[in-house]
Amino acid sequence: TAEAILGQSLDLIIDEAHQEAVRVAIARVHSGEEPAGNVNELIGVRANGERFPIEHYWARWNEGDAVRFASIVRDMTAKRREQDALYHLANYDSLTELPNRNLLRRRLREALTERREAGLVIIGVNGVADIANTLGHAAGDSVLQQAARHIQSAAPDSGFLARIGNDEFALLMSGRDPIGLSNSARKINSALAAPIVVDGHEVRIAGNCGVAVAPDHGETVDDLLGAAKLALDQSRSSGRGGVLLYIPALRAEAIARRMYDVELHRAFERSEFELFYQPQVRMKDGALIGAEALIRWRHPTRGLLAPAAFLPSLDASPLAAAVSEWVLKTACAQAAAWRRESGDFQIGVNLTSAQFRTGDLSQSVLETLA
Repeated sequence: TAEAILGQSLDLIIDEAHQEAVRVAIARVHSGEEPAGNVNELIGVRANGERFPIEHYWARWNEGDAVRFASIVRDMTAKRREQDALYHLANYDSLTELPNRNLLRRRLREALTERREAGLVIIGVNGVADIANTLGHAAGDSVLQQAARHIQSAAPDSGFLARIGNDEFALLMSGRDPIGLSNSARKINSALAAPIVVDGHEVRIAGNCGVAVAPDHGETVDDLLGAAKLALDQSRSSGRGGVLLYIPALRAEAIARRMYDVELHRAFERSEFELFYQPQVRMKDGALIGAEALIRWRHPTRGLLAPAAFLPSLDASPLAAAVSEWVLKTACAQAAAWRRESGDFQIGVNLTSAQFRTGDLSQSVLETLA
């Protein structure tokens, strides 16, 4: 109240830790100088002794020959609480309460800027999608929460654990010993392999880990994250429960796959794919009764490429369905042409998994035959 503060020192409403700074600022103004800053963030004291955050505003003006000085204190409790809530929302995962990718990137950037040796383990949790699809998304969320606790229990106390994706976590540790990092990753995989009970059902998940070290495997945040992710993807392709340390060949392979994907699209646009026909012969009389259509790629610089050189990449590409449809139509058109000359001629066409995923395979075949 006014009665309690009038005639008293400003120290009455300022925490002891900040009183000296306030006195120095007042002395500076009394000596004719300007305040060091217009606003200072301090700790204030309520009448009941409670400490709380304040903003301290300074004002100074002249009235004739006299200098007037004012101090305005603003209670920042509500604003600080709102700022803390926004910070938590921006930097923490709402499901597991772990730090999120944003905060991990900040920690990585600090480590790289300070040129500290660091190890990064990205953990992929396998099996969560199947659980969510069969038992419901609430069950999937519960499994992820329990998985986070299992990872925390196995991770070193000094490590920084974050959730960076739906089923991916990252562990940042000091040091660059690949054996130590790999051992930590294996402990995490062992912890994730323990049974989990959700809604009365016992379920099993499994972990895979990709490991990268700084600065060897990346001098930027994106490079280091990318290296660990490439190692994780390679580990997953070899089965569940694996741990893989990044090697430069993984990035080279990823770049080659990306370039190959661009080339495949260009090949389709430029009609570089061709069909070769393997004859089918009736053994008893040697009559030619049909053929099997086989795709080849006449590459402008590498020559004629067999299917093994490009089909795995093509099958994983968005282009797979379009190329497969072209094969079907081209082979059937050729069969129709040969039938006009030699009667009942048959052609076999190899289907791809992409054609089954489109959902209209039978209709597409019927229309093409017609």
